[in-house]
Amino acid sequence: MHCAGCVSGVERALIGADGVQDALVSLAGASALVRGDGLNAEQLVERVTDAGFRASAATFRDAAAELTSALGDDGGQAARAWRWRVILGVVLWLPMELAHWFGHGLGLHMSSGPGLVVALAVGTIAQVFIGSAFYRSAISAARHGRTNMDTLVSLGSASAYLLSLGHVLLIFTGRGEHPTYFIEATGLLTLISLGHWLERRARRGTTRALRELAAMQPQEAVVLKDADEATGATVPAADVMPGDIVLVRPGERCPVDGELLRRASLDESAVTGESIPRERDEGEAVMAGSIAVGSPAIVRATTDGVGGTLGRMVALVADALASKASAQRLADKISSIFVPVAIGIATISFILWLIVPSGGLAKATITAATVLVISCPCALGLATPLAVMVGTGAAGRRGILVKSATALERAAVARVALLDKTGTMTTGAPQVEEGTDDETLALAAPLAAQSNHPLSRSIVSAAQARGLEFEGATDVQELAGQGLHGRIHGQTVTLTSIEVAERSGAKVRSTNAVIGPASVVATDGKFQGIVTFRETVREGATELMHDFNDMGIAAYILTGDREGPAHRLADRLGLDHDKILHGLAPQGKVDHVREASASGAVLFVGDGINDAPAMAAAGAGGGVGIALDAGSNVAIEAADVIIPGERPTAVSDLVRIGRATRRGIRQNLFLAFVYNAAAIPAAAFGLLGEHGPVVAAAAMALSDLCVVGNAVRIRLVIDRQTAR
Repeated sequence: MHCAGCVSGVERALIGADGVQDALVSLAGASALVRGDGLNAEQLVERVTDAGFRASAATFRDAAAELTSALGDDGGQAARAWRWRVILGVVLWLPMELAHWFGHGLGLHMSSGPGLVVALAVGTIAQVFIGSAFYRSAISAARHGRTNMDTLVSLGSASAYLLSLGHVLLIFTGRGEHPTYFIEATGLLTLISLGHWLERRARRGTTRALRELAAMQPQEAVVLKDADEATGATVPAADVMPGDIVLVRPGERCPVDGELLRRASLDESAVTGESIPRERDEGEAVMAGSIAVGSPAIVRATTDGVGGTLGRMVALVADALASKASAQRLADKISSIFVPVAIGIATISFILWLIVPSGGLAKATITAATVLVISCPCALGLATPLAVMVGTGAAGRRGILVKSATALERAAVARVALLDKTGTMTTGAPQVEEGTDDETLALAAPLAAQSNHPLSRSIVSAAQARGLEFEGATDVQELAGQGLHGRIHGQTVTLTSIEVAERSGAKVRSTNAVIGPASVVATDGKFQGIVTFRETVREGATELMHDFNDMGIAAYILTGDREGPAHRLADRLGLDHDKILHGLAPQGKVDHVREASASGAVLFVGDGINDAPAMAAAGAGGGVGIALDAGSNVAIEAADVIIPGERPTAVSDLVRIGRATRRGIRQNLFLAFVYNAAAIPAAAFGLLGEHGPVVAAAAMALSDLCVVGNAVRIRLVIDRQTAR
């Protein structure tokens, strides 16, 4: 594909296939994302091939090597082919151009005698070995009822060459002297080939993040029969199934998501962005792509070999690269009609210059060729996807997975952020306060030992840490919203919230001093004591609040806690009390998201199943739902963006990346539109002279270079703004 016209042609071909609901084609990524039911990969490839393009199928469940090959090798071959065309063109064109301008003093004349023969030979070689790539593309498009950028280049180059060939016949038959444009036609093809080469290099650079992610997926895995086995069978990573025990040697990457069967040190920088290895205990989760440090890691797989964290990251980044920003959809519509309009303008110019007294066939042909070449909408087609790819690639390198270009756009304009408290701003792992007495803790522990609730686990951990002995409870029941009930030494013991205890008639004492989460212990309905908890503010949460303030984003924390614990958290984060909204059920969070969305794009950040409705509401309201990658699968599926669970500041990084990308899109579109708006009238009025085609080709290459250069600048800006 060479331009937005090609993109439209591929999209039309794909959408017409059976079962296809949507097809998004990326010019910069040279890829298509197809969604639908009952899709047939062979049929899709066949339809694209019938439309005049080469294609191959690469699903996200392909092995990483195959996906890396599909993404990278073909683009590299194309870049090398254009590079050799540039080299050949320079070798042919530059000496001829120098002889044209400076050869008269040496007796060299390129418009007659041997010089003309050399010019004819050089021009013919250029048409065959350089121009053939453009002609094949243009002819293929015409066969399928389309036009593309190569249509304009082919018409311009062929017009200059054929006019010159006609003039050579007139000169050789003694019918006077006539100008030839072999040098100009060669220079035109050379400079446009240079633009294509630069463009291909830029495309490969922007998909580098995806190729690097795909390359991180191990191709093989060592599967053990049991955790004590020293060696195992080496199998393709794609064949690993949930429940398999996998050996990860020091320095190797884990091929699957799973849980550790023994303590290990892991470098998780590939998936979290954190460069410092972390010590993980037995039973803790390990993500695909993590590297074992120092000693082997023994992992029980919880996913298959292609469905782990790294595989999902590849799929999400590929989705984002194939998606289109709203500005790109507008640019594609304009570009799709640009070629026919340019041909129309060139035709009108040809006719007018043919009939005006100061014109003639040569002037009309060269002016029309100049219009055709200078109208190529290459920069317009690249303006947005290059910026989007830089943005999504920068996010991916920081462990931020953006599912679509639209999410980046929305993050850039958001002025309100709503953040769930538990698990997002806090670690979600409460700890028992030191003020809780041992007697109360020992009474609560037998009930808590039979529950998986985070508060129950904290009670058991605290009792064990204090060396308290506690007996088992019988007839333990856990009722949603009612707490725990059981029998200890013949007494009915309850472990409930303050609100539930008070409703049941227990006279709870000293509740005014309780400002954090708390559980009440009662025996036979009589109050015995209170277990109080404190939550650990997640590292980076306070910095995130400061970032929001600096960026002009109003941030609010949403929680189901009572007023006391909520205000206590606000004080720890340095927030005004009105910035934390307490006592909210999941529906209350949704209501707040919808209310805020009425005034513009909203960021909602959460991690649990109960946050999924609010995330979906944020996306539906024109905002962005953001999930922590350590959160529930339901929340991750509902989110538009996934950030590292241990780095809340990734949210502000996302906003910075979105803003830089949005500015880059607007700058690139301005450069592309201004170029075409100024260049076409100048060419049509003949202001570029007899060397117009060469000047036009140079201007087009310069336009491409400006867009590519600005994309590189965007990446540098993002790196500077997100450096910590």
